[in-house]
Amino acid sequence: MSTLEKYLKITLKVYVSFFMTMVFLFSRSFVGIQIWDFRVGEISMLFSLIFLFFSLGISYKYEIYPKFITRKFLTTNIFLVVSFFIVVVINNGSFLNPYTYKSSSYIWSIGFLYIGVYIGKEIRVIKSFLLFVVLYFFYLYVYAVNDFPSAVIELISSISDKYEPHKGSDILIMLIIPLLVANRICKNRRTSLNILLLSSALFLPLLLYKSRGAFITFLIFVILEIYILRKNLKSTIQSNSIIFILFSIIFLLSSFIVTQRDIRIDEVSGTVTELATYRIPDKNAKFNPIFLSEGRLYSSDSNLNWRLQIWQDVITDMSQNNIFLTGYGFNEKIPAMNDPLRAGDDGLNENIHNFLLNVFARGGLIHFTLYVYLVFQIIKLLKNIYLDNSNLSIVFPVLLASLFDASMENAHFPIIFYFFIGIFMHKEKLFKNRI
Repeated sequence: MSTLEKYLKITLKVYVSFFMTMVFLFSRSFVGIQIWDFRVGEISMLFSLIFLFFSLGISYKYEIYPKFITRKFLTTNIFLVVSFFIVVVINNGSFLNPYTYKSSSYIWSIGFLYIGVYIGKEIRVIKSFLLFVVLYFFYLYVYAVNDFPSAVIELISSISDKYEPHKGSDILIMLIIPLLVANRICKNRRTSLNILLLSSALFLPLLLYKSRGAFITFLIFVILEIYILRKNLKSTIQSNSIIFILFSIIFLLSSFIVTQRDIRIDEVSGTVTELATYRIPDKNAKFNPIFLSEGRLYSSDSNLNWRLQIWQDVITDMSQNNIFLTGYGFNEKIPAMNDPLRAGDDGLNENIHNFLLNVFARGGLIHFTLYVYLVFQIIKLLKNIYLDNSNLSIVFPVLLASLFDASMENAHFPIIFYFFIGIFMHKEKLFKNRI
């Protein structure tokens, strides 16, 4: 290994370690911190973009990751990037406009997958990892329930563009990642099962209260992991029934706490709720999760109805303008979000809360097909490495949650997701020094 490569690897490890630590601790508030005229999230996305281009070029010529990055995956990734340039040109966009890269961040965040693969072989699992997981979960829960002290909030607000506690989707991925690592590196499978059960008892009530989408996807994750650990479930029940007593106690206690505290819920704002209800044909009718009226879908649930109306407006507008093939491009926010009532209380929301529809609306059918195929290639890569479907536990819940949230369009959620996908490709390292 050359001196330059050693320096690059050390720099990457220090940067990524610091970035991930701060994001797991402070989430959106950290990536909004201003450094000169840029935010941390923007700098990180630029870094990811540069590493993506570097990796695509070097890998295609020298195949430096042949064990992890197949030629098919690499080619698909290259075509996805090329399709971005074509869409920008077709829609008269500008490569010098920062918004072009902000609205296409779902492409550039893939660079962190290559970073994960690149530095993943340097993985070292410390013996106190499980203790760190337990302590972090305690911190995450207390922070989500009580929020930071006002002095800390004021400090964060003074250096960041926005103070925002962990949203439901943030809590989701910040639970899934440590639990996945713990379940892969722990020799004692009953121990990892116990951690999974007790942490789910603690966080399921919180997620149910905070975000139903995050609750459902975390529940799916727990079920998938229990299925993977099913051989140890029976012995755990027989020999350690105290775990299930603790599960019940923690679940009931957590349910009591979250219903008594003034927790910020991931709901649409008051102004958006107004928009979400006025289109419903009969607002006084009994509750109906989803119903059809005059060829349009509605929901009596204001959050779901808000999303349904946006999604249908996007599709209708694209159809009327005959842009299914080319998309809107990356020049400005999607027209369906121009309504002030959809911009949120701060007037900044421009996300349609469905990452696949966002990709389709931005780049059109071919661009969308390439992106979806790339996701399937990720699933296939993990399956080939682990020789089973066990790592659907990270892919399926995260992507399902992103179908109802703006998580994959922000500056930290996709970076975490892709980075740990790259890390999990190093199966032999995860299992080599199990604790």
